[in-house]
Amino acid sequence: MEHTTRPSATLSVQPNTSVSSTDKLREQAATIRDDVRELGGITRDAAKETLSSARHATSEFIEEKKEQVSEYEDQLIGYVRAKPVKSLVIAAGVGALLGMVIRGR
Repeated sequence: MEHTTRPSATLSVQPNTSVSSTDKLREQAATIRDDVRELGGITRDAAKETLSSARHATSEFIEEKKEQVSEYEDQLIGYVRAKPVKSLVIAAGVGALLGMVIRGR
C-alpha cells in the first residue's frame, strides 16, 4: 500500500502585519470626525458671510429710507411755508375727520 502524505490541518499563527478591523474603524471614525469639524467650520464661515451681507443690505436700505423721509420732510416744510393757510385748513380737516372716526367707535 502506498502511503501519501497529506498536508496537516493544523493552524499556523502568522504575525498580524495587516491593520485590524478595529484599527481601520478607528481611523475611519477619526477621518469622519475631522471631516465633520471641517464642514462645521465651512458652514460657520458661510453663515458669517451671509449675516454680514444681510447687515450691509439692511443698513443700506435704512439709509436710503432715511434719505427719502428727509426729502419728504423738506417738501412738506416747503409746502407749508409756501401755502400756510391752505396747510392749516388741510390739517384741521384731517384732525376733524380723525376725531369723527375715533368718536364713532
